[in-house]
Amino acid sequence: GLVRRADGAEEWIEADWVVGGDGAGSFVRRILGDNFVGTEYEEKFLLADVTLRWPLSDRHGHLFLRAGGPIVAFPYPYPGRWRLIDTSNEAESGEPGPTVERFRRLFGEFVPEMIVEEVGWTSLFRIHRRLVERYRIGRVLLMGDAAHIHSPASGQGLNTGVQDAINLAWKLALVATGRAPATLLDSYEPERRPVAEGVLDDSHRITEMVLVRNPVMEHVRDAILRVALGLGPVQQRLAEGVSKIGTSYRDGPIVAEAGGRLGGAPRAGDRMPDPELAPGRRLSDELSGGLRHHLLAIGPDRAAAAFAARTELVARGLGDLVTVREVTATGEGRADALPDPNDAIVGALAMPPGETQLVLVRPDLYLAFRGRAGREGPEALARELGALTDRIFARRDPVASVERAPITVDAVA
Repeated sequence: GLVRRADGAEEWIEADWVVGGDGAGSFVRRILGDNFVGTEYEEKFLLADVTLRWPLSDRHGHLFLRAGGPIVAFPYPYPGRWRLIDTSNEAESGEPGPTVERFRRLFGEFVPEMIVEEVGWTSLFRIHRRLVERYRIGRVLLMGDAAHIHSPASGQGLNTGVQDAINLAWKLALVATGRAPATLLDSYEPERRPVAEGVLDDSHRITEMVLVRNPVMEHVRDAILRVALGLGPVQQRLAEGVSKIGTSYRDGPIVAEAGGRLGGAPRAGDRMPDPELAPGRRLSDELSGGLRHHLLAIGPDRAAAAFAARTELVARGLGDLVTVREVTATGEGRADALPDPNDAIVGALAMPPGETQLVLVRPDLYLAFRGRAGREGPEALARELGALTDRIFARRDPVASVERAPITVDAVA
């Protein structure tokens, strides 16, 4: 395709894959002709990213209930930087000047000390609730706002898009470098689309609640919010929802469990917990980076389980894609042993005493496999693990196994 860069220069690029992460107005999505199904709300939201000085804590979001619609302030992880939202549908302009003056007036009713030091971005927009029917068409894939857009009321859009990218990145990298079949990409939509559906449903419910204009219902809504948002469990659930840390792929096509009922969470498809193994060293430090899966052998029979797993993986030609690590108290044993002096990993997995388990962690730090060695021993567990890796890394021609995308891109501005 002919690509026109920001400076006007043009370059011809040939690529095996195209990823559309180009926002709500996605050019890639439009040239695919893929249906972007959904609706739009009659009301408009006013947004601004600004740098503020005021006495409010930047460790929390702040919701102010007022007649006509709530106003909200969310902190960014930068000093003084905030996202402000006005849900009243009363604003007539999204230009910086009128927008800042409106936010000064609205928030000034509650925080008169507020001083706007810098304006980064403002927008007045009508809210859409839309989701593509397909995340992948041949060699073209969509992610982020190109695949799903919704009300900002639930605050989950950015994190959902980032997780789309993380989920897709390791799979596409393995496929593009010939280390996994193109069929691995078939797992992208089944894992990510249900997440987007949930976000759209959550944001729709919250938006309808926010946009209530009946005075009686506004009073009921505000009374419920004042009580509910002060409860610790509600705050925890909101934090997990916005961050998307609680996202799970338990029903996905490339996760599996074995050995019967496992003790406690997490399960295969959940995000691997990130306990502190030692001061300044977390489990994610040991597992992050690169495209390798990490198989943790844990428990009293870990050496036998690790040996059986290595044998199974080598027989499948996967020795260079999966690192097998024995979790030990002191790190004794093989050079790749993982020290866990305080049983932090065992505790995070809620493992019953005396049990041996194999836990396969994907490059995106989600659990692909979790199983325990039962009466049949580590060898049987390793065979169950091998069956899952066959689904992930099956050796097939990555070119022959995928249809060509039915499009030709002439120019991308």
